[in-house]
Amino acid sequence: MIALDPGGTIAVTGDSDGVIRVGRVADGEAHLLEGHEGAIEYVAISPDLRWVASVGSDSTLRLWPMPDLSKTPLHTLPHEELIAKLKTLTNVRVVRDEESSTGWTLTHEPFPGWETVPTW
Repeated sequence: MIALDPGGTIAVTGDSDGVIRVGRVADGEAHLLEGHEGAIEYVAISPDLRWVASVGSDSTLRLWPMPDLSKTPLHTLPHEELIAKLKTLTNVRVVRDEESSTGWTLTHEPFPGWETVPTW
């Protein structure tokens, strides 16, 4: 699946891996939106470019805030910078897990509150 914004500068794709990729058509690394459990069947961009919509084979419809495409995607940040960023945004933590295929897993801790309140 693929969707383009009305100006044809932003692309959103969804694949069988359940990950949505959002990025500029001309350049740059795509931002990843993860949450579906199964293939993506439909993606769309709102006319005001504020939202991405997706429908998955897991029978869910999800609305995502449009990532800030002027910023580096989180998954491309160096490890320490990623951990520092995650700690300011969420209660999700990345921890060592020897049984995981990557050696890491996500865990949830009590939410500490916003260190820096995000603006979307």
